[in-house]
Amino acid sequence: MKWKDHKRLIMAATQQHHVPPQTYTGLLDGVVYPDKTNTWLKNQGRPLESHHNPDTDKIIKLIWQSRRHWLDGKENDAGFQLGRALHYIHDSLVSKGFLGWSHDSNENEINSLDINNNALSAGIGDSRCDPFYVETLVNYSSPQSPEKALEIASYTTASLVKAVLNHQAMPPELEDEYNYAKKRHTNYLKAGIGAGLVTVLAAVFINSMQIILFAPVLGFIVVKMDRGYYRIEKIWKWHFSTKRYQNYSANISSQPEKHNAVSQGESQQNILPEKKGISWDERLNTIKKSYPRAYKSWTRNEESELEKLFKDNMSNLEIAKKLGRQPSAIRSRLIRLGLIKINSNYYER
Repeated sequence: MKWKDHKRLIMAATQQHHVPPQTYTGLLDGVVYPDKTNTWLKNQGRPLESHHNPDTDKIIKLIWQSRRHWLDGKENDAGFQLGRALHYIHDSLVSKGFLGWSHDSNENEINSLDINNNALSAGIGDSRCDPFYVETLVNYSSPQSPEKALEIASYTTASLVKAVLNHQAMPPELEDEYNYAKKRHTNYLKAGIGAGLVTVLAAVFINSMQIILFAPVLGFIVVKMDRGYYRIEKIWKWHFSTKRYQNYSANISSQPEKHNAVSQGESQQNILPEKKGISWDERLNTIKKSYPRAYKSWTRNEESELEKLFKDNMSNLEIAKKLGRQPSAIRSRLIRLGLIKINSNYYER
């Protein structure tokens, strides 16, 4: 896309979702920066970066950098990195045609089209402050016709601006899920170490150096099998920069309203002991006073009852109370059963 189109997409998106002036300036600078980089590379006689078939991992990395800066209060840097990411997304939507012959004509046609305000509004409405939602948007980008390219660019820009530049409080059940996942992950670490040691002993016994070299690989594979932990860890990191995470434990008791703003009704239902140094067993016992079946395996009868209650339009809290499980467990099981999507705000029902 032309610079004018990159910038007018940013202007339109930030009108839909207001951002601080410094962030707005950073977005406008960042969204044209990749072209400036290519100009510099061209003058140096070096290979140019591909903007129409960009590396999605690079785009996601830029978005994470933007999110980190945003949470750390570096508003201009947050806008700049997000602008860079959006530039690659915009350009990837413009079809170059056979041998690149229609690239210029497609860019000119996009330049003559108006921004799709319905797409902007839809992007804002669908936006989720969630890393998996962001990755889905990035991976969706592919060359389109000029009109469709501008429509998707409008939707994606508005949705990403809101998703990344967002101080939305974390879901109230996230802390509980994360702490439980960390405890479970310890068992995977132990299993990985154990598998590595057993492999080494077996290799020594049969005098095989090749098998000894395989030991750390096996241990790594075992640890990585805990996919649920890495999923919840990514969501946790999305909501907390390093600095905020370090101060979280100290601030949450004195400023609880900042961390439970999503759903006051549900946050009151999550039993989170404030006593420092409390053991997991004490914590679990406290939780089970309100949710007797917390962390127990699901039975087929329970899943059938959950599906029935959900289809009867019963709220998350009502289902949790009836089944004796935490609201976070209800939502997780509904996702696993395919009844709601992973980025659904069902916990707000």
